[in-house]
Amino acid sequence: MFFYEDTENNLFTSNFNNMYNRKVILTLLFSLIISLIIGVLFSKPEVEELMKQMFAFKVHSNKKYELVVAGDSRIYRGVSTDIIGEELDMTSINLGFSSAGFGKKMFDLIDKKIVNEPDNIIILGITPFSLTDQAIENGHINSIKNLKDEEVIEYLYLSKFKNLFVPTNPIKIWNNIFNKNKTPDNYIQKVNVSEGWVASDYFVPNQYLALESYKKTMTNTVIDKKTIVNLYRKIRDWNSNGFLVFGFTPPSSENMEELERQYSGFVDFEFVKGFIEAGGKWISLKDTYTSYDGSHLDEKSSRKLSFEIAKTIKSKTYLSGLTENTKIRTDYDKYTSKFTFYNDFENETNNVLITEIAHSGKKVLVSDSSLRYLGLYKTNTDNIINNEIKKILVEMFIFYEDENTSAKLVFEIRQDNRNILWEALEITDIIKAKKWGKIKFEIPVPDSITEKDQLKVYIVNSNKTSILIDGFTLNMF
Repeated sequence: MFFYEDTENNLFTSNFNNMYNRKVILTLLFSLIISLIIGVLFSKPEVEELMKQMFAFKVHSNKKYELVVAGDSRIYRGVSTDIIGEELDMTSINLGFSSAGFGKKMFDLIDKKIVNEPDNIIILGITPFSLTDQAIENGHINSIKNLKDEEVIEYLYLSKFKNLFVPTNPIKIWNNIFNKNKTPDNYIQKVNVSEGWVASDYFVPNQYLALESYKKTMTNTVIDKKTIVNLYRKIRDWNSNGFLVFGFTPPSSENMEELERQYSGFVDFEFVKGFIEAGGKWISLKDTYTSYDGSHLDEKSSRKLSFEIAKTIKSKTYLSGLTENTKIRTDYDKYTSKFTFYNDFENETNNVLITEIAHSGKKVLVSDSSLRYLGLYKTNTDNIINNEIKKILVEMFIFYEDENTSAKLVFEIRQDNRNILWEALEITDIIKAKKWGKIKFEIPVPDSITEKDQLKVYIVNSNKTSILIDGFTLNMF
């Protein structure tokens, strides 16, 4: 029996297998490369991780800057130092921290970060809370300073590499590619790690959301005059070293500013006067801004604010002195009203009280134990339709003495015996007992409104305690 080798057939088989193996290897390599590219481009670090990196960079990096902006969360969410730095042609960083205060720890950090040369710039975003005893403890800065060495190394030196290869899954990548990654908590946060700014917004903004929590915070805090004196002393020190020191009030919302001043006793004029006398320059904001939660600016407003700060410094239109009529804070309502209704209650006869403590004049409207619901304004909505009204704004002055008071200001639009709008604002979240205070409440006009509907504005006094109302104004825009 003879055996022979089919050389030609074996050679074909061998070549086929080699080609097949090469194709498999190339396909795997190609798939790996594509997967890496997709992963690098579309996998994103979690916001919480980026925030840790950002704050670690602010505290532990030894890099110095020609311009520093410092303050609390209204700074790290509300100011783009890249915009200011670019406009002024200066290197810059945002030194905003949660619940931060202007005490020694903040001053030391500013000194660490600022390049010690004349005409470099320090900008302070002053809120009433930033001057309280609680804020100057600077718990957030302390927690970042106390990070372990390995955490600091990770956040400062390894994070850029880690951010390229974030553990992920196909669903997250799909959502990132097609922008379907809306968070359940309604928050939009774009973290700029090296700059120190978090561009923020809500999918559904609510300018009244933060009022209740801020009331609780401000109720338990006080502004220590020593804190203000120490701040003025530090401004003089910076000035003697050739630095230019600017201050401004970070915009929030008018109700928030009223709340903070009601509970803290902060007086803008007195503070700014001392700030300027210490050698600082005050930035009086001229533009209008929008808050997504009542405390922090949305991204669009943050960018606008940053440009205005830079423009004011560049054009030298800041305040170097004060008069009684000097505007210190931003205005929130610069729209032209199409319709205005005003009532000082001087000509009213029902539910009014003649009193020496009236906010203006001699009469006030009263809600008390005999009246749970107190009407303030009522009208048919044909006027709203005919004048193409888009929003309605109510403002008034409120006074109450009983700290157990629970009362709401309500907007209601009725259509066919049902509510198409019912919105309420808790009055006592803004106004402190035994002090006159101003509240504002704004609603957008619903698209479903018709000419036959009815608009009502009223007070719901749940505990039937005594509440005084004065200077009621309703504007339609």
